Amino acid sequence: MMMQLLETVSVRTLVVLGAGALVFIGSRKSDPRVELAMPAPSETYEAVASHDDPPPPPAPATLDLTFTAGGDTWLALPELDADAMTARGPSRMVEDDGVVAVISPVNVPDASWNGRELVSDGGCRESLHEFAIIRRVTGDPSYISEKPVVRWTEQLVATNGDTVVAAKLSHCNGAFASTGTAMRMANRDDALLNERAWDILNKSEFAANAAREWKAAGEHTSWTHDAVVDTIIATDRNGVTWVSSHVHTDGIGCGEPSANFWGLFRVRADRSLEQVTLREIDAASLDAMIDVGGDTPVMLGTALLPSGPLVMAADGSVTASVAPPYFGCPC
Repeated sequence: MMMQLLETVSVRTLVVLGAGALVFIGSRKSDPRVELAMPAPSETYEAVASHDDPPPPPAPATLDLTFTAGGDTWLALPELDADAMTARGPSRMVEDDGVVAVISPVNVPDASWNGRELVSDGGCRESLHEFAIIRRVTGDPSYISEKPVVRWTEQLVATNGDTVVAAKLSHCNGAFASTGTAMRMANRDDALLNERAWDILNKSEFAANAAREWKAAGEHTSWTHDAVVDTIIATDRNGVTWVSSHVHTDGIGCGEPSANFWGLFRVRADRSLEQVTLREIDAASLDAMIDVGGDTPVMLGTALLPSGPLVMAADGSVTASVAPPYFGCPC
């Protein structure tokens, strides 16, 4: 029966109608062969986008961090290439709170950066006009060479310091700035969520490692006696509540037992916690949760050594830092 049906339907018809053609033609056994009109070769058809498709979400905002050099506030712009800059004036060496810097004014070849507006931490608006290549170090210069070195020079800073292109801020002085809609999330207290986060952290492999380290060091108190737990609970612009819990001990160890690990959790509708990240980190502190408009927040914190602001992604990776290299003994 199928073979007879196929004989009565042209290949051309099947291409146009597909399997539906078999049902339609087969229901009329007595009809003669049906020839369907095909579009002329010159006719063209364009796909029309559905109006029901939602627009793609905006890209998350990028946070750029601020630092001080020469008594001024600068915004580090790692997206700009120092090698592409042209000099605009003589360099000068400055020192701020033990950080030595060489500031070299430059012109940015990309004209779109001149006058670019951004929003800094706290909502202050700033337009960028003055740029420089800045190289920074901190510590004792005698640690950079086997030969005796008594002071930093421009050449030593240029050779050993981190290099960044930065924009001078004329009146804004927050910890970060962005061309997007990044904002600090308001922290709130919630004893139940705090307790649930601590329960997960205290049962983790990192807590077990800390307990073993304290025991091996002959400590007479539990590791939790020396640990600090910093918890941030905040809700983003999409209504999702997040819990950040950072367990750490003061200092960097220096022969003493230490712990430094962090968990990020998403709060479910029943107020249970969904673990996003649980890992060891190298941050001295995590100070704020920042909503950058993405699926997850980022953390604003302070690096351990050398000390300085950092941005940490939801997976625990450091995505931005303005901590200068440190030369010296950390203990």
